Amino acid sequence: MMISWPSTSYDKRIGVLNTPYIVTSWEEAFEAYKPGGWVNETLNVVFNDLGLSYYGAWPEGFSGVATRSSYALDLAGADGVKVRTPPLFPFPQILQSMGYQTASIDWGEVYTSIQTGVVDGDAGNVIYWNYEYFRDVLDYYVRTKHTFVTGNLLANSETVAELTGAQQALVESTAIEIMAARFESARAEDQKYVDLAVKSGMQYFELDDTQLSPVIAKVRAEVWPQMEPEVGAEIMNLIRERAK
Repeated sequence: MMISWPSTSYDKRIGVLNTPYIVTSWEEAFEAYKPGGWVNETLNVVFNDLGLSYYGAWPEGFSGVATRSSYALDLAGADGVKVRTPPLFPFPQILQSMGYQTASIDWGEVYTSIQTGVVDGDAGNVIYWNYEYFRDVLDYYVRTKHTFVTGNLLANSETVAELTGAQQALVESTAIEIMAARFESARAEDQKYVDLAVKSGMQYFELDDTQLSPVIAKVRAEVWPQMEPEVGAEIMNLIRERAK
């Protein structure tokens, strides 16, 4: 078994882990990602084909957009703001749909790119990374929640098949216990870094449901169809049916 952040080099469908706006709250995420949850079942469509069993999430938190000089709380406000995204599909597409200009920049070059004005900020990370590494060149953090950032609890499917039914049930129930503990600690840790960022002088904004609603609708309408050739119609249809 392992806690892993698997690469799409193994299977492009693993990119489903980065699907925008499938959950928007910690409570919703826990129910969806735990064994028996709909995201869990959807991810197992991919991982079972790779000989892996997916047991749940090891969360870091919800992503946001960290910037200097200006910030956006709606689609119109993002116009003209250029942000760094990881050089991986569909991160640039998500931020472009949200109204931003984007530049795909490797992690090692992000600080200099913000400092020199190549980009106005960094998008796609939980606040920890922006506080820990870039707080002296950033002024704002907007929690857009466009992705739920998480590691994955995985096991070798052949080994799982060798277990008795009782043992398999024990692994599942233990995964839920581990997830519950991690969700609680990750949420507290995330809040700790919000507090530290604010204390350091960064302004923090969390979009409410009214602000998020038009963003969610636009991103889903524009980015989900772009994901279908990569992850398959079966998976995207499952997401369309079950995402709130």
